[in-house]
Amino acid sequence: MPIINRSQFPPGGWKYAQPETGWKIENPGFTFEETAIEIFKHRAANPTIFSSNGLDTCRNDLDAYTEARAHKEGWFSVSLFSPAQSVLPKLKAPPSIQAQSEEPKSVRPVGVVARFAEVVKGDLEGAKIVASWLGNGMNPVTRRLAQDRANICINCPQNEKKERKLTGGLAKALKWAAELKSHASLHVKGEDLLGTCKNCGCHLPTKVWVQARHIAVGEPPKEPFPDFCWVKNELDRRLSPPVLSNQKELEPFAWTQTAVKEPGPIHQQNKWQGGIFTIPKDSRDLLFNSGLVQRSDGLWLAARRHSSPRSNTVVMFKLDDMMNIEHGKEVTFKKVNQNEHFEDPRVITIPGTDNVLLTACNYFLHSLQSGSHAHQGIFLLDKDWVCQAAFHPAYGANGISIEHNTGNEKNWCLFYHGQVPHLVYSCSSKQKHQVVQLNPSTFQPEQSFITDGIVWPYGEARGGTPPVRIGDEYWSFFHSSQPWQTTKRRYFMGAYAFKAKAPFEITKYTKIPIAAGSQLDPLVPNWSPLVVFPCGAVFDGDDWLVTYGINDTACGWNRIPHEELVSATTEV
Repeated sequence: MPIINRSQFPPGGWKYAQPETGWKIENPGFTFEETAIEIFKHRAANPTIFSSNGLDTCRNDLDAYTEARAHKEGWFSVSLFSPAQSVLPKLKAPPSIQAQSEEPKSVRPVGVVARFAEVVKGDLEGAKIVASWLGNGMNPVTRRLAQDRANICINCPQNEKKERKLTGGLAKALKWAAELKSHASLHVKGEDLLGTCKNCGCHLPTKVWVQARHIAVGEPPKEPFPDFCWVKNELDRRLSPPVLSNQKELEPFAWTQTAVKEPGPIHQQNKWQGGIFTIPKDSRDLLFNSGLVQRSDGLWLAARRHSSPRSNTVVMFKLDDMMNIEHGKEVTFKKVNQNEHFEDPRVITIPGTDNVLLTACNYFLHSLQSGSHAHQGIFLLDKDWVCQAAFHPAYGANGISIEHNTGNEKNWCLFYHGQVPHLVYSCSSKQKHQVVQLNPSTFQPEQSFITDGIVWPYGEARGGTPPVRIGDEYWSFFHSSQPWQTTKRRYFMGAYAFKAKAPFEITKYTKIPIAAGSQLDPLVPNWSPLVVFPCGAVFDGDDWLVTYGINDTACGWNRIPHEELVSATTEV
């Protein structure tokens, strides 16, 4: 069989059908590796078709299925069945984004599930038990949450530290869990002090990594969990009505800004895990309005850096599993004018690569009082955060260069629909929901789709995070603002979904804000507006990790369970 270029996308995307069950996977946004993982998960849930060779068999079967599709549908592409062709726009690119090798590896992170598959191999019993612990997709919780849980368990009197002799299926499951944890580097500090919970009988070094939704399944504990137990607190939260904890206060506040007391810090306005990034910086600098992108080397925060006197650019910061900053690197832009500025980055990867497209508000500052129109540029960055090309889509008031703008343009949100770049130009009831299809090489508009926008009484809804596809919908977080004091405004955050096919109509959205700018967050007196400004969102299969700017002063984050977000929306 010809060598298939697994980093390329075939026409219609990667597809597969399992004849024994009638199950199909047809998600045009999935990479080869993601599609193979979905096949593996389906087979693991069906013992009669579970393969003893695990993920490798799924990859080979997907290769064969794709070759058969190519012959049947008449697109036996040389680029797909020979050494890889670039999936990037056809432009003068550096070697780092040219053709891949004959054995391209997936550069998009595939999570614990792939490593799980390699460990478990053909052991169906162990696979099913551990999969039930780690859930559909086998996504563990964040390292920070696992550590917080472990710290509680270490000092709990129910923590039985001595070894227990286990036999049968539980012993086998624990064997696989231990190997999986080691293979996926799932460890916490003080793990050697964790044993077995006397109350529920769970293996604590494994349990601290399990999503709360999967902990809720199984035998009830021998006795009620104590009030300080993280299991009790997380399960109580999950059993409470699925509504936003702040909605009774935030809804009337959003109407008048005087109806109730000042909202708390943004990351604490709901019960979601969250925080404010501690970012090393010069004392003159402010870092805010942060995007987020996941590459094969992990998560990167893209922050706007505002220096004194007024100077704006973008700095990328590598994040660890505890949401701490490891190191940073300023993006190297190719300026056409020494007074050129870059603000409010939204960042996505080009499918199948580690190269990045960054959209930013781009303008010239003529003096401290005047400047050019706000302009939207798309910048192709290589793996070292060096700009290799700049594109200037002519749409709305945006010109083919900064000098050609006829008005201000901000808040465009770029995404790939299959292999084709698109952007959300607007989402409000006033401007409509405008989705623009772009040429893959020039990034100039080819066609636009205009449908009804979000009816939102808390200021005009404006773009926020690049849309992320989940099933048949794309999801995005947006912002709005209302007058607050003098010329300053207070911002609000919401979320919405739209169909993953043209004309991309909105399907649901949050009717009330899920967060509001607050005076209790960091701010610069007499200068800062009250801002929550979402720019980045990554979905891990269960939860959203959303990053946002705070009061033009800092960067924050929240981890939002998807099922709670869905429950907070209203269908259109």
